[in-house]
Amino acid sequence: MLITVCQLAMPSHALPAPLRVSCAEENARYDVKIIEMPKTSFQLMKQRPQWLDKTLTLSGDNLKEIGVTLPILDPESALIVHLKKR
Repeated sequence: MLITVCQLAMPSHALPAPLRVSCAEENARYDVKIIEMPKTSFQLMKQRPQWLDKTLTLSGDNLKEIGVTLPILDPESALIVHLKKR
């Protein structure tokens, strides 16, 4: 599954809301990886989420309830997240 996250304007809060995936199967496990992100957005963050360069493995329940912390993006930019069910 591919998910596109678009940033239309600068957020009013310091951190964006986590990405929650409501269609994830609760008992399944998922590999989560960012496969495309604008490099210019890295300058907006004092510290990048540690998982950006890695593949996370999360339960569907975690994806639904807790979600994944996303990086701050420049306005009018997007990133693509790949979810692979195990």
